[in-house]
Amino acid sequence: MFSFYKKRTYDDFSFLKRDIHAHLLPGVDDGAKTVEESLQLMQGLGELGFEHLTATPHVMADYYPNTRANLEVGYGELMAAAEKSGGLPSLHPGAEYMLDPGFDAWLNRGDLFHWSKKRRVLVEMSYMAVSPSLEEQIFALQIKNYQSVLAHPERYLYYHGNPEKLKQLKAAGCEFQLNLLSLNGYYGPGSRKAALKLLKEKMYSWAGTDVHNLKQLEELKLLLTQRQLMAILLRYEFMNQNVYI
Repeated sequence: MFSFYKKRTYDDFSFLKRDIHAHLLPGVDDGAKTVEESLQLMQGLGELGFEHLTATPHVMADYYPNTRANLEVGYGELMAAAEKSGGLPSLHPGAEYMLDPGFDAWLNRGDLFHWSKKRRVLVEMSYMAVSPSLEEQIFALQIKNYQSVLAHPERYLYYHGNPEKLKQLKAAGCEFQLNLLSLNGYYGPGSRKAALKLLKEKMYSWAGTDVHNLKQLEELKLLLTQRQLMAILLRYEFMNQNVYI
């Protein structure tokens, strides 16, 4: 009998097909600085097995006050450069929205960058404290017919001692995205432990690289050498491979 899982190997991340979290847009946040670096990151992700890339530049009122207009210009330039370069994974517009006071203005305008048929929107919180309007903003996204996806919940240290809060958030309809580099301790032992626990409890829906630079590409390659970790990923049913859901 045919088994999809028997065909999976440790060679790359092709079993995921799509990276839904990558800072590829040049010069707009702490990710790629130039178009040339963006293309290098895209090429590197392609060599790691990804066929589709969703670029997710930070949108933060205080640090990265990106607008729809400037991000659309950036996407146009990068897509043109990628097409000219050839042989790269497909590129899809997205964003990583900080759930701060500035987010409400984006939501009220209804012009959030989203991906997939369910209009998924990647959101994040401060690493210092939970967003005070978290539940209200998640509910507001639902009212506007968006599906919220919380980036890297394993990195929010204030949830490590209170996992019930994440379960409540998931029960409220929020999906979770794993940072792959959390598994090999890139963000510290606490995030690694939390990521493994959330995987065991089947809390994640998505995986992403959250790649910002070429050094992190090398770290992703090192993850491929961790056979026990890769075995966990290969057994897990992430939604990434269903590109159009």
